[in-house]
Amino acid sequence: MPKGRRRTDRELFIDSLKELAGGADKLVSNIALRTKLGWSEEKYNRVWDELWQEGVLTRGRGRGGSVGIKPTAIQQKIKLFLSYSHKDIAIAERLLQHLEPLRRMGILESWNFRELKPGDEWDKKIKTELSQSEVIVMLISVDFINSSYISDIEVETALGKHRDNSAVIIPVLARNCLWKTSPLGELQALPQGLKAMISWTDLDDACVDVVNGIRTIVEERLAAKKAA
Repeated sequence: MPKGRRRTDRELFIDSLKELAGGADKLVSNIALRTKLGWSEEKYNRVWDELWQEGVLTRGRGRGGSVGIKPTAIQQKIKLFLSYSHKDIAIAERLLQHLEPLRRMGILESWNFRELKPGDEWDKKIKTELSQSEVIVMLISVDFINSSYISDIEVETALGKHRDNSAVIIPVLARNCLWKTSPLGELQALPQGLKAMISWTDLDDACVDVVNGIRTIVEERLAAKKAA
């Protein structure tokens, strides 16, 4: 979750449901869940209906009814790792904002180093998140290329996952540099036309172009999972 972002009603509903279910695949009474959330019946029913229409929930019978999360709904989500230099934080944060609709659709969750918490073993945490990701977006700039940690750890790990098809690397040109000479130089990159994001008249237009490309990859991997 991007730093400082409050959880949506949808997230609160799902998180509370998981907590009451003890992380297990079981039903919870609607009365117990609404009580935990402290919501009015109208608000509860509205969020419940939205999640039901999205195919996220399953329901049971009994007094007051019960609700649970479909196992398939939990699985159908792609994890994205966003790698970038701290010098490109402004571009990264804007891109994360534009990725938010994909998260709200329930098809994507993302992680980046700004989500490290006090006490985290940062090297171990980054490697763990990277190893678990299926889409790896790399914001390329001269600072990105010149970072020893990014080049030696993040890029090398990502390339290994890309080669064995456990992940897809999407290079994104944030600022112009000699990136074609880097190990990522052979991969197809975004934005279309390889116009650096910082060079666009409107950064939002650049982000939309990039996110459309990311969404295509995410949906392709989801389709492959469903067909497997």
